[in-house]
Amino acid sequence: MGKRIKPGESGGERRDEARRQSDIGATLRRIEVKFATVFRACPDLIAITARDTGRYIEVNDAFERIMGWAKPETIGRTSAELGTWESMAERGRMIAALGDASRLENFEVRFRRKSGEVFTALISLEQVDLSGEPSLIIVARDISRRKAEEVLLRRTAEELERSNMELERFAYVAAHDLLEPCRTICSFAQMLERKHGATLDDEGREYLDFLVGGAQRMRDLIQGVLGYSRAGMAVAQMVDVEMGDLVAVVIADLGSALEVRDGAIETGTLPVVRGDPAQLRQLMVNLIGNGLKFHAEGGKPHVLVTAEPADGEWCVTVADNGIGIDQEYQDDIFGIFRRLHGPDRYPGAGIGLAVARRIVEAHGGRIWVESEPGQGARFRFTLPMA
Repeated sequence: MGKRIKPGESGGERRDEARRQSDIGATLRRIEVKFATVFRACPDLIAITARDTGRYIEVNDAFERIMGWAKPETIGRTSAELGTWESMAERGRMIAALGDASRLENFEVRFRRKSGEVFTALISLEQVDLSGEPSLIIVARDISRRKAEEVLLRRTAEELERSNMELERFAYVAAHDLLEPCRTICSFAQMLERKHGATLDDEGREYLDFLVGGAQRMRDLIQGVLGYSRAGMAVAQMVDVEMGDLVAVVIADLGSALEVRDGAIETGTLPVVRGDPAQLRQLMVNLIGNGLKFHAEGGKPHVLVTAEPADGEWCVTVADNGIGIDQEYQDDIFGIFRRLHGPDRYPGAGIGLAVARRIVEAHGGRIWVESEPGQGARFRFTLPMA
């Protein structure tokens, strides 16, 4: 009996419908071939399993390569029978993490290869229904090498941290022990100069001046190393600090330097920050003190301290009208013992900015300078908000 013809349906329409159905079928077959090709060639492990039992429905070539089980010995068996998990508790943990959701992404699990080797994998899975059976499509990537590298990197970082701490302790102890004999040399050199300097000829007084000056510079360097070591230690206490009150104390401490140089220090509205009061005080002493010290001859130093919020932090600026810093040296000046001028022109050990950087970094911030020669300098650093 022939196909029933619907009323009003012509032979041409039937042929068009047949062609349309044929085209749809061909398209679906092409999609299936593409999917099968991608499924088979994907470098990551792909497996389709029954959700409830873990029975393998399909696996790709990477599964065979990574896990060690051939496809024929895998399909139809459960993960428990094959032992593909480090323990079945791992599979239970994955199912619990999936819960009622349809998808789970980048979940870390432990698999066991056919050889017995356990490795770490990062999996993503999708819950689907295949012919009415709740199933899971699992895509996994072997990250055991990355995990091993992370462990090695962490151990290396820990060793480096221990080494740095030992070096800091050594520097602190060595500088502390050297300070006393250095003071003795300074004291006796100054006593020799006072008591017998007048009896020495010009050459002898010149030698004595070298001795006194060298001893004093050595003392300053040792004290600088002590300060640098202390600045590298853990922040003693993190409390709310009124920067306005702290800077007022610093200005009072620098009163003699202000008077000698006929300088001025101005402050804007300063915030409350989170930090260690003692270290923040040392930070401001170093930065404001530099602003007073590094000015052109004949000029009057002027320092302005301001602050503004920036990305959840406070950015504090200490600006001066001094000699400025060439751009090529703006990173170097934060190194320990890094000086751009001789001690005969600007005294100091070249440690102040290195200490400032360690203090800022210990508070989780960063410090930098904006400057041009002859145009002053703006030292800027960030601190956490209260």
